[in-house]
Amino acid sequence: MHSIFITNPAKEIILLNPRNVLTGNFTYIIASAKGNVVQKGSFNQNNTLIAVPLNAIIAKGIYYLQVSNDKEQFTVKLLLE
Repeated sequence: MHSIFITNPAKEIILLNPRNVLTGNFTYIIASAKGNVVQKGSFNQNNTLIAVPLNAIIAKGIYYLQVSNDKEQFTVKLLLE
């Protein structure tokens, strides 16, 4: 099973470190602990560090970051300060 590493806790930006796992086109969703989607987007990845800027409207708290493509899906717990 693959994994990704993120800056946790995060403030304004989430940095994803794919550790040679993610390549290709990906989408991401940030959802609240209640399951409400608060931010989503996409990126093209070639095994480099990825910076995901956070929307200013996202409140402090616990969220889930889901990163996926047509072959893989990763979900990690995220604390926003």
